[in-house]
Order: sequence, then C-alpha cells, then structure tokens
Amino acid sequence: MALVPAERREAAMYDPKFGLAAGYRGDVSPRGMLAKLREFGFTALELNPGYLDEHRDELAEVAGEFAWLTFHLPHSGENGVLAEDAAADDTVFERYAELVAGAASAGVRTFVLHLKNRGGQLLEEYWDRSVGFARRMGDLVASHGAVVGIENCYPVVRYGPVARRFLGEVDHPAVGLTLDTGHFWSALCEDEYGRHLEDPVFRTPEGEGVLNERLMEMVREAGERIVDIHIHNIRPGDWYDHQPVDSGVMEYEPFFSALEDRGYDGPVIVEIRGTPDADGAPGWSGFESSARYLRGFMPRRKGERDAPV
Repeated sequence: MALVPAERREAAMYDPKFGLAAGYRGDVSPRGMLAKLREFGFTALELNPGYLDEHRDELAEVAGEFAWLTFHLPHSGENGVLAEDAAADDTVFERYAELVAGAASAGVRTFVLHLKNRGGQLLEEYWDRSVGFARRMGDLVASHGAVVGIENCYPVVRYGPVARRFLGEVDHPAVGLTLDTGHFWSALCEDEYGRHLEDPVFRTPEGEGVLNERLMEMVREAGERIVDIHIHNIRPGDWYDHQPVDSGVMEYEPFFSALEDRGYDGPVIVEIRGTPDADGAPGWSGFESSARYLRGFMPRRKGERDAPV
C-alpha cells in the first residue's frame, strides 16, 4: 500500500470509514465491537497493543468484517521516540518492528505514530533525526503493505506549514499524516523548546477560533497527505479533550466539507473517553451521540444528522 497521489485523491470518491478506538472500551470483544459499529453505521476499528494481545484469536476470526483496521503504536515511557539518548531510537524501532508485524498479520492497514521532541532543543536541532526515523518507519510498514500516519502533536507536525514541510522532506510513499482534530490546543501551551508556556488565548473564546483555524490550516497545507483521522471534541471552559464529537469547541461542518472536496476515503476514528452509565459501569452514551452526529457526514446520509443511532 502507498499513499494515493494528490491528483488522484482529489478525484476519488468521498468514502470515509468511521470507527472507534478499541482502547476506550477495552472490555468489549471484537465481536461486540463489530456489533456496535454496525449499530452506529461504522466500519473501522483502531487497535492498540493491549487489545490485540487480549483478543488476537477472536479478532483473527472477524477481521475481514471490518472495512478498516488501524493500530496506535505506543508512545509513552520506554516507547517514546526521540528521547534524550539518540541510541534509544534503535531500541524503540526494534520494538515497533515486532508490533507492526503482529498487527499487520491481524489485518491492520494503517499505523499511528507519535514523534516526540528531545527536551530543551529547538525544532531544527532534531529535525533530521525525526525525518530519518519517519523514513525508517515508512520502509517498515511498507514491507507489510501498510502506511503510517505521523500524528500532529508537538513538535514536527503541530501546525499545517510545518507538517507540510516535514512530510515533504520525508518524501516516503508509505508515510502520511494522522490528523488528530483536537490536538491543536497543546501547541498553545508550549514554547519552541517544548517547555510549558501558556498562550494568552488559551481557554478563551478567541482561542476557540484559533483551534478551528489551525484545523482548517492543516487540511489546506497537508490534506493530500492525510491517511488517518482521530476525532473528538474539547469541552468549553477548561478545554478538557477527548469528549463526544457532537458538542464542544471544535466545529466540524467546514472540516468535513473540505474532506469531501478532497475525496477523503480513509479511516475517521472516534477517540473519546467512555461515558459511564448511571451505575458507574462503562457506557456507550458518548459514542452514541458522536455516531448520531457523524451520520450527517456519511456519504449517503448527508442531511440526516437527527436519524436515530
């Protein structure tokens, strides 16, 4: 698998594969997830290492019934890329190689990668190192017939122009962008070194406009490189993220209009914190309201946003 050239992507049929991140309901089996996806009108599922390990056998039995499987590579602790010790990158890469092989054998077609900055350095100081690691990942996933999307977060792909420059320099047919629609707030809390710096518009109505502008800027600058989308919303006031998609700071009508214009046909994964039921047990209400909202952006369901889930 390789990224579709820009001229072909723009001419492609708009057909996003909406889905859920299994990590937010890790207690639900693949068959249970498949049933919920069908109830929502969804077709994709994002896996993580823990979920795949626990449900590998059952997933193998039903993997063909999902339109798309994605896999979120771990990125915290010992799995952090671009740590203080550059030699650690090789160790992380070897671990990723094992995870990619296992996930690809389960039917995964798209991988999600976070690149972290090296603390206390400017972007230009670790730019080449980031580009090199991304290319290595491209070679790795391409050998399994898949692609990898670098998720937009500090530092190298946080804003549209930087993402376009970075992906252009990587210049690998299996390396694209995982666009997380709610990540732009974090860049308002960090300076060019990745250290805490709270922007004056942080958690303000003016700032809400900035977040939506940044989202659309990313689509304009790097839209042809998008291979995966994570979608959630941000709560007004405290900007608490990974909230149900249907309400919050982010406004998604212009976003999906731009995706439709570009003929986007990849996964759109709902990444929200599970909403507990009245008895405190993990519930589905946040996913249900998100699905109801997103139905209005499905190719054959435009204008039917109030249809029951």
